[in-house]
Amino acid sequence: MNDESLDDLVALYRQGARERTTPRVDGLVLALAERAARRRRVTAWSVRLVTATAAAVVLSLALYAMRARPVTVAEGESPVPGLRDVSTRAYLQRMDVTPGASTTQQYLMVDTSPTDGRL
Repeated sequence: MNDESLDDLVALYRQGARERTTPRVDGLVLALAERAARRRRVTAWSVRLVTATAAAVVLSLALYAMRARPVTVAEGESPVPGLRDVSTRAYLQRMDVTPGASTTQQYLMVDTSPTDGRL
């Protein structure tokens, strides 16, 4: 590259650097940018809405599937599993359940197992 062509390139660069767009073009560019930003906001909002709705439906279905069903107990039976037959009930009613006198016996009488509904 010679000095003349380099001078021409520098002159073109400076001319391009000094160019200004018209207010109409600036307005069009800003309007397009605003429209694109608004479209992104609407799209993000609709994606969040769809996601929240889907999550609510999934949770509703899970809760519906896990709902508590009433336990049916036949007439004359006890809802406690160990008391269903007459002989077991009579045996359990005769048991001595008074707490022991020593601290060790009292400690052993305390239930320290986790309560998860099982007997």
